[in-house]
Formats: sequence, C-alpha cells, structure tokens
Amino acid sequence: MAALATPAAPTPVLKGTNQPAISIQAFGEPAVFLDERPITRWRMARAMELFFFLLDAGRPMRKEQILTALWPQVDDQINQTFHSIIHRLRKALNDTYVISRGGTYGLDLPSSDGNRFHYDVAQFKDLHVQARQFLASQNKETTPVITSIQSSLTTFLASG
Repeated sequence: MAALATPAAPTPVLKGTNQPAISIQAFGEPAVFLDERPITRWRMARAMELFFFLLDAGRPMRKEQILTALWPQVDDQINQTFHSIIHRLRKALNDTYVISRGGTYGLDLPSSDGNRFHYDVAQFKDLHVQARQFLASQNKETTPVITSIQSSLTTFLASG
C-alpha cells in the first residue's frame, strides 16, 4: 500500500511584494499554498480542477475549450456554473493570479526564476532535462541504461 504524500514545503515569503508566494504540489495529493498557508477553501472541486487545467495549459484558454476539456456534459446552466467556478477560483486565490481577457481565462503566476513561485511538476521536468543532458554526456557504455531511463521517464510523463 502506497504511503500518502505529504505536501511539499511551501515557498518562502518575501516581504515588500504585493503578491503572495505560491507553491503548487501536483504530485501526490494536490495542494496549493499561498504564503505558506494551504488553500482549503476551494468551495467547489471544479475550481481546483480549473486551476490545475489552466496551470498545465500554460496559456489563456477560451471558455469553450475549458468546458470541452473538463466538463463536456453541457446543460442549460453551464454559463452560470462556469462563472461560479471562476468566482470560486478567484476567491480561493485571494483575487490574485486569475486573469480574463478577450473571452479567455488563464493564470498570471510569478516567474519560476525567483522564490515567489514553486511548482513540483515544473521542477521535475527541469531535473529530467538536466538528467538527460548529463546522461547524454556520459560514456557510450551507458547507452543501454540511458535509453531505458529515457523510455521510462517519457512513459511516466506521458501518463501524468
């Protein structure tokens, strides 16, 4: 039986900035921290789903794209429901980070090069690239091992 994942250590808070530090854990039990405090008030599971969808997309998405990807079962109340989800997402993030422009919705997160933002999946992908570069620079005798590792990581990343 697999052990339950514990939330990753949140990003430290910088004084003198107007946006809270955000730390996102997608591996294991999903968790989002603002200034080291976990968000526990999503109010709707769909708000958290939308957050991770927009995070993974990495760019603003049209409402129709979001609805088709996340909730393809359309009903008469879908517009009202969608706006309620956006409202709940904004409230969960203290009215920070959610943007809507020209019929699109997205996240405006801090740059990952500072210490105001941490996302475990992005960190994993960065480490994966570094490991591939390191392994590629190694002796040719390790080629079968490199191929096996690359295949396993590619399969793992594609399944997540």
